[in-house]
This record gives sequence, C-alpha cells and structure tokens, in this order.
Amino acid sequence: ASSEGAARLVDTQSTTYESRDGTRLDYAEKSYANNKLDSETRLQIARESKDVEGKGDIKLPEAKSFTLEKAAKFPMQHQLHMMDLAAAGETHDASVVFDGSDGDKAMKAITFIGKLRAAGQEVRGTDAEPAKVLAGLKSWPVTVSYFD
Repeated sequence: ASSEGAARLVDTQSTTYESRDGTRLDYAEKSYANNKLDSETRLQIARESKDVEGKGDIKLPEAKSFTLEKAAKFPMQHQLHMMDLAAAGETHDASVVFDGSDGDKAMKAITFIGKLRAAGQEVRGTDAEPAKVLAGLKSWPVTVSYFD
C-alpha cells in the first residue's frame, strides 16, 4: 500500500520483434492498472539497411512519424556488437540503442566489458538444464548503463 491510499496493481506487458538483418523493429506495450487497460503503445521502425536512418511510425497512443538516426542499433544488434567487441579484446563502448520502450527516443548505452572468462570458469546461472551448455562456453562480464 502506498502512503497516499490503497494499493494499486500495475501490470506492464511488452512485445518486441526485431528482424535478423536489423532493418525492422516492431514494439507493442500494454499497461494495466488494477486489471484495466491504462495505456497502450505501438510503433514500427523500418530502414533499408542496419546502418542508415530509419522511418518510424507511432500508431498508439497518438499517431506520429519520426526519423531514427543512422547510428542507432536495435537491441539484438547492440548485443551482437558487444560480443564482437569482447572477442576482439575491447573493454568499453558507447553506442546509441533504440528499443521502442520510450516512444521515439533512442538511448546512449555505455558498456564496460570485463576480462575473458575461460570455458567452464563461469558456472553461475547454469543450474537449469537448458542453461548447462553455457557453462562450457567462454564469457565476459558486461555492465551496460543507459542515458537520455
């Protein structure tokens, strides 16, 4: 319960589709307050290739078009970029990332990549059967911070 009144149940559900080639991202979000739809967001981004400007369309809550800067990476593009940097021995990165969760705003992602951990060295989080294969892979600890 809040200090100003009764407890309030908030449930936010989001769905993202990102094309393998980095040319399309669809984002949808529904937010419920006390089991009643409170807000809904839907948007799409399309671009000719992953390294050019994108054309964005917000469908909900209010129709709006926008341009996504060419430097912006979608979340999976950013993840793959971090993996490439780690494998190359890089220790940090500053990228622009767009995931749709804040309308037409992209965020600056500052990433620090730790030292390589040999296969079998990192076993935390591999108790579940589907994750056991991860214990046999090399890995890097990563910290990502997002800024406006």
